[in-house]
Formats: sequence, structure tokens, C-alpha cells
Amino acid sequence: MTSSHIPVKTILILAANPIGTSQLRLDEEIREVEAALQLSSNRHRFHLCCKVAVRLEDVFQAILRYRPQIVHFCSHGTADGNLILEDKNGKIQLVDAEALANFLKIFKDFLECVILNACHSEIQAKAISKHIDFAIGMNGAVTDQAAITFIRAFYCGLGAGESYKFAYKLGCAALQLERMPLTPVLKKRVMKLTDEQLQTMIANICENSNPANINRLLIQLQQLPGLLRSSHPLYLEALDKTWEWVIKNICDFEPPPHLTIKEGLKTWINGYLCWRIRDLYLPNNSHPQISIYQPFNSDSEDGKTLLDEISETGYQTPTLNGLDAFVKRLEHQKIQRIFAEFEDYIQQDPQEKLRSCHPRKFPDCNCQVLSKRLLLQDPAQRYSRISRDLGINEQTLKSHWTRICKPLLQEILENLGYSGNEEL
Repeated sequence: MTSSHIPVKTILILAANPIGTSQLRLDEEIREVEAALQLSSNRHRFHLCCKVAVRLEDVFQAILRYRPQIVHFCSHGTADGNLILEDKNGKIQLVDAEALANFLKIFKDFLECVILNACHSEIQAKAISKHIDFAIGMNGAVTDQAAITFIRAFYCGLGAGESYKFAYKLGCAALQLERMPLTPVLKKRVMKLTDEQLQTMIANICENSNPANINRLLIQLQQLPGLLRSSHPLYLEALDKTWEWVIKNICDFEPPPHLTIKEGLKTWINGYLCWRIRDLYLPNNSHPQISIYQPFNSDSEDGKTLLDEISETGYQTPTLNGLDAFVKRLEHQKIQRIFAEFEDYIQQDPQEKLRSCHPRKFPDCNCQVLSKRLLLQDPAQRYSRISRDLGINEQTLKSHWTRICKPLLQEILENLGYSGNEEL
């Protein structure tokens, strides 16, 4: 398998505004979904299909045709929990919650999430969640603007590579920021996977890597407790690359004998994700993958693992602050090493690059001498003192240091591994 085997998710929007019901801003809602996905970093992972003025028969025809992972209803709902679609004459047709849930149950092999952006649709969502992993409904009346605000943020979250649960929370946060009522409700299918079921899901992918099998496993893996997080702005890119790697290598996964399948998967995924996150902080370096449960320091006798080191609360619960602090500590150690080598380079000048750079007729005012007096001495000597000692005009000395010596030293630092984004 390759990263291209991560399946595209199809989103099917089914909109209805029958004769005799108040006008909904369906076009605007659909445009907001399109815009949220188009502006996302993972827009290539989604395919959007829309059907308007839908009747009940249109629903199953569209689902059979597009085989969507997400079905999104835009319509009205009644206070007793019925969804409103259209009949063949464009008038109201009520759809009972249990009837719709049993109908959608038929498609549970590929359907992952149902969104009911309609008033009083929590009853529908609760019934659907008995069969489908995620269902989102409204626990009361909802205005057009609130519905659009929630949906825009929800699809921004999905487009960024986040889970359905995270996208739902983002939508709710957007409503709070706009001081709108929190009417959306997320219902999840209660399903506690055993290790045997996880093994079966992995085996199914290895036998037949079709999109349904891959999506089913990814949904479960994304909900594993204890996956690493980071505050780095490009964290989601690291996470996305991690899921690509997981799908590519899942058939090679073997849990350590002392861990359950779930714990082994979490450890295995974190082992790769950790180094993807670390690479975000060290963009000019690549690092080999290592096992996250191996000893962190081979010279130490305390037996601490890498996960122990990066977690503030120990092996089982890696934290954002712990990982970020770990990465910063590594960066600090790297900088200390580089500057020790840099100081040694100035002292030795092995290729005589520094000694050979000096103003005409002033060989003693070379870059090695200036580096020792301006960088290595603490405190650094003043330009006026150095110019008197070397018998050179102070302005000439400053110009030589700034235009010749500093760029040369910057080049030496970068060759030693120091980031070129940080000036000397």
C-alpha cells in the first residue's frame, strides 16, 4: 500500500425546502461547505456532491450512487423529531426517526457520519447513532445563521484532517464565539472494540485494502487515547503524514508482547508521530524512526523510555507541553554542541579561513583575532580598545567585522548544523 490508498471521503448534501415551509438559506450553506473544503490543506481528500429538492426516493438513489462517508441533510424538522423532505409534488413529507435510522443502517459498511442540520433533529441523531458511528442533530430550533456558522467551522475542522469529534467541538466553539445558542448535539455509536476486533480490521485491510476497510480502521485509530499533540502550527501536517504512514505500514504492525493491541497501536503510531513533530522544529534535519518504548538514553541506568521523557505525567499520557518541552530541550542541547564546536573552530581555524581575511595592510586585524575578542571573550572587548591595540581606524575595523567576518562565521555555523534562519 502507498499513501495514495488513503481514501477520498465523499460528502453528500441532501437539501429540501418544501412548499409551505419557511425559506432556508440552502445555497449559502452549500457554498460555505464548498469554501471550507476548498480552503483546507486536505481538500484533495474530499469529494462534495449536492442534491436539492430531495424526495425520499432521491435519498436512497443518491446514497447508492455516491456511496458517501458523510450524509448531510439541510432541511426543516418538526418538534416531535420528524425530518421534513419533499413529496413528488414538492410538498411536505415527514420522515420518522426510526424509519430513517433503519434505512441508513443498510449503508453502515461505508457511511461514517450523518449531519442533520434541521430543527429538533436530536431525536433523529440518537436513533441513527445506534447504527452509524457519528450523528449530529439539533436539540431545538436553530436559525439559518447558527446552522451556517456551525457547519462552516465543522468542515474547516474536517478539512484540516481532524476527527469528527474535534470538528464538532470546533463548530460548537464557533457558535460560542458568535454568542449563538449551542444547539448541535453529537451522538456516537457505543462500540468498545476488543483487541480481536482490531486485529480483524487490520487483517481485512491486508487482505483487501478497499476504502471502506481503511476508513473504518482510521476512525478507530483517531480515537485512541494518548495520541501525541503539539502546539506547532504545522502539527496537522505531521499528523496527516502519520496516517499515510500508518496505512502504508499497517500490515507490518506487530504489538510488543507486553502490550495490548490498542496500547501497541498507540505506541507504534506515537513512535512515528513524535519524530514527525520533532522535524517541524528542525526543518533542515531528518531523523530515523525509533521505537517510542525503547530506552531514551542508552547511557542511563534508570530505564526511562522516550515516552517517559516527553510526557509530564509518565508513560501512559503524553502531553502537549511535555512533547514541546522535550523538543525544545533537544534543540537547546544541539545548539550547545554546535557552539562548542564553533568555539573550537575559531581557536584552531583548521583551514585558515579566518586568519586569511583581514583589511589590506592589517594582517593582525583578521577574523580569527576579532572573533576571539568580540565573541569568545566575556565580556566582549570594545571596538575602540581593539582599534587602538591593532593600530587600525575604528570605522574600518567595524566595516570589516560586519561585512566580511560575520557572513563568514555565519557560513561556518550553518556548516556545523546551525539554522540559517537565525543570525549570528
